[in-house]
Amino acid sequence: MSEERPSEETPAPTEASAPPPPPRPQEPLGRLVLQRTLATLSSFKLAVSILVLMLLLTWFGTLQQVHESLYDVQHRYFDSWFVVHYLRIDGLDFQPGVPLPGGMLLMSLLFLNLVVGGIIRMRRWTSQPGVLVTHLGIGFLLLSGFVKYNWADEGSVVIFEGDRQAAYQAHHYWELAVSTPDPGGKARVWSIPWDDLRDLGPDDRRMFRHAALPFTLEVYGFRQNCVARPVGPMAHGVSSLVVDGFTLAPRERDKERAERNRPGCFLRVLPQSAGSKSVETVLWDAGNPSDRYDRTLPFTTTVEGRRYDIVLRKETRPLPFELELAEFRHVRHPRSSVARAYESDVVARADGVDPQKVTISMNRPLRRDGLVVYQSGFFPDSAEYRGPMASIFSVASNPADQWPKWACYVIAIGMLWHFGAKLMAWTRKERARRSA
Repeated sequence: MSEERPSEETPAPTEASAPPPPPRPQEPLGRLVLQRTLATLSSFKLAVSILVLMLLLTWFGTLQQVHESLYDVQHRYFDSWFVVHYLRIDGLDFQPGVPLPGGMLLMSLLFLNLVVGGIIRMRRWTSQPGVLVTHLGIGFLLLSGFVKYNWADEGSVVIFEGDRQAAYQAHHYWELAVSTPDPGGKARVWSIPWDDLRDLGPDDRRMFRHAALPFTLEVYGFRQNCVARPVGPMAHGVSSLVVDGFTLAPRERDKERAERNRPGCFLRVLPQSAGSKSVETVLWDAGNPSDRYDRTLPFTTTVEGRRYDIVLRKETRPLPFELELAEFRHVRHPRSSVARAYESDVVARADGVDPQKVTISMNRPLRRDGLVVYQSGFFPDSAEYRGPMASIFSVASNPADQWPKWACYVIAIGMLWHFGAKLMAWTRKERARRSA
């Protein structure tokens, strides 16, 4: 008879003796950073923060219009990436600065928030495609504004009845243009753009040189808004800069409409040939577009036997066609001098193309060769005037001209899709509840 041996029980594994869990694979650092970046860009907190900062930027920009023009405030606060707003507090000898993101940065972040958020939440929105379409339309609308800001060009042209124009002028930019007639009867033009002039002050001097010109231009005493005044021998309290009996009297810059400002400067022409004397003059933009006979006359000088005309004017851009004003018509409100409606019959001419006759009004612009020509005004507006009328046309070159309209269509389709789906779902639910 065999002896029974007590069975050996296997001891239960203790917590200390339990096998460790397999190590969790670590995600690559680049992927982790990308995920967190996308999560931040698509978050609702970022969207709310952007809207709050936009509200604050708009408030500060509105307050700043008391001290600066509307155009300058728009350029500084809303067309920039960063801006510093200086608080004017009574009792303080200094102005504390508040750094803020500019309108360009905020709009760019809002665009990324819409696009990235839409892509990340794409799976969640398969049941709500209308919301996705609406967000895409809003992103498209923001994109059209970005394209317009960077690549659009705007200006205006004034044409009297029976006259023709083949160029238009910028609203807020001036240039120093030098022209000389060539043997073919046309004029060759060189210009110093506004970007090279806008930062000049009354005490600054700047030299400009072009290889095709036999002289150097020295610009000094530049003022953003001024008027030329004659200076007599007994005059007191005038600027020390006087040329040909004229000085430039400063004027306060127009804060509502920057296009009304009239810059001016002193100019010295320095010929390169030995023995030639330099000449000085005063230039200012005194032209009045409402008067066909009141124009800024250029300064004329002769260098090396050739005539050169130098003028300070608004930046002039050529039109791809010649625009003629055939007739202007307007209707006034009864017993009032205020125009109720007005329109212009124009003829657009270009080489090798049949003339195009079209009527331009406020809601019917002329679209041709990438340009849009609007009817923006007319003059004179006196009811007693019986002479030839003039039309003011706004000219815009904008690659994204029709994009906002298409974006609004996309947004409308997305919202109709979303609310229509919600209405149908609610109708089915109510129908099922009543039949139960």
